[in-house]
Amino acid sequence: MTTFEAPSTPLQPTRLGRRRWVRSVTALAHSFRWLTRSRRVLLALAAIWIINLLDLGYTLLESLHSGFIELNPVAARLIGESSAALVGYKMALLLISSTILLICRRHRVAELSCWLLLAVYLYVAICWWCYYEQRLASFDDPAVNVDPLIGCCLPLSG
Repeated sequence: MTTFEAPSTPLQPTRLGRRRWVRSVTALAHSFRWLTRSRRVLLALAAIWIINLLDLGYTLLESLHSGFIELNPVAARLIGESSAALVGYKMALLLISSTILLICRRHRVAELSCWLLLAVYLYVAICWWCYYEQRLASFDDPAVNVDPLIGCCLPLSG
């Protein structure tokens, strides 16, 4: 009498292929062993620093144009005073938050905080990308201006 065995999938191996499946999963887990929690936090913080510096550069670049409105009220006030004040403010916040996360890098909450912060900065980067895409599209029509608050094209008022 023969028994029917369903084909093996990565989630449910057959009896005969179980050892091979366990070995492949174990090998995959060991290949990422170097990526410990501390290293993941450092990796996320490096990406946060890069995106934050790009955000600062774009903010300073756009603050030179008269139509730019900064949505962050603290940054908007600092831009009005001087660009150096804005750079100092953003770098101080980034340095303090990075130091706290580095001290706590072996804890799960620090890793989750890093990934959440990275997601927020990725959202900001996507917003900058959309802003510049809209701005480049508005160069085709000189009578169109981009409203940064709602992100749509509005005609210039006279």
